[in-house]
Amino acid sequence: MSDILKKFKARKIRKNYGVTYLDQGSGEFSSTPLYEGHQPSTHLMTDDIIGNTSGEYHVWPSIGKDSSGNWTHQSGKDAFEKGEVFTFKNKNKAEKFAAGSWKPRESRKWAMEEYKENKNQE
Repeated sequence: MSDILKKFKARKIRKNYGVTYLDQGSGEFSSTPLYEGHQPSTHLMTDDIIGNTSGEYHVWPSIGKDSSGNWTHQSGKDAFEKGEVFTFKNKNKAEKFAAGSWKPRESRKWAMEEYKENKNQE
């Protein structure tokens, strides 16, 4: 699958999920913002890049909905079963995708600025 198709798939997989707000400190979900400026999330991508020496990198949404329709933390296995795992041969592309390169317009711009800032701090 091309990188462009991966971006469109990532945008569509949660189209009918609604939104949630995740407190990244506690891991709790909320239907309302927890603080001023709190942005909703439907994906919050994660990856298997650190320590991966296989040359194939995987990115998936770390949150999803369970069978009852409640927001929950999603494992790579759960994401694989739902067809929500994105595979990359390039580590840098996988990192950027996990950071938000799949997002549309301004959201992508903001995510990539944050990604670059985080990379500079490493």
